[in-house]
Amino acid sequence: MRNLTVELNKDKDEVFIHGSPEGLRYLAQQLNVIAAAAERDGKSHDHFMTEQWGGKELSSEPQSGTERGFLINHVIVYGWKKGD
Repeated sequence: MRNLTVELNKDKDEVFIHGSPEGLRYLAQQLNVIAAAAERDGKSHDHFMTEQWGGKELSSEPQSGTERGFLINHVIVYGWKKGD
């Protein structure tokens, strides 16, 4: 089962990415897709969301515990050509 969770610590200066092997492979694959589109088109982006936010890419199950941080429901990854 693919599991990928993004969390922000309480001080809002660290991001934690938790993932099963399948979830991390999925993220790596999507990053490669964004990079290829940015090379081709000059810029690209993709959205990763929990089900509560209308997506299926991210899990809404916190991995760090609520005492350590906050669950992120929506992540946007941007890619662009060097110099753009």
